[in-house]
Amino acid sequence: MLAVALVASIVVGAVQWRRADRLATTESIRTGAAATADAFGIALFTYDYTDVGGAAAAVLKLATPHFALDYRASLANGLAASITRLHATSSATVRDSYVANVAGDRAGAFVIVDTRLVDPTGTREASDYLELTLLRQAGQWRVDAVMDVGSSSPSP
Repeated sequence: MLAVALVASIVVGAVQWRRADRLATTESIRTGAAATADAFGIALFTYDYTDVGGAAAAVLKLATPHFALDYRASLANGLAASITRLHATSSATVRDSYVANVAGDRAGAFVIVDTRLVDPTGTREASDYLELTLLRQAGQWRVDAVMDVGSSSPSP
């Protein structure tokens, strides 16, 4: 009887250890994806008209080659020129983020970014809501697609 109890305890312990290891791995994957999503949200909305290239580099560091092409095209098609012409600076903080749909090397994330834009016409604060698609490439999470799902300004 004692031998049966010992074997049962060992089996239960092994099953629980594997389950805990699997949960720790899943949490580590989600944490990595969330860190990239948060850093990307900040980088996307943080810029200074005196160094648009530096701000772009921060975004591109977190992007897949696919998203980098789209982002570079946006910069070339007027985004960089508008920031410079308007003498705009912006800072951002992540209010909240959620990682969902992790499947292998692909994940989805939802990020709420609070922004503060300053230009010669004044200061505006808003919250932007982003849906991100992330891919894990060479062990690092990168943003592959971004959808702006809305923004809001604080009530006056």
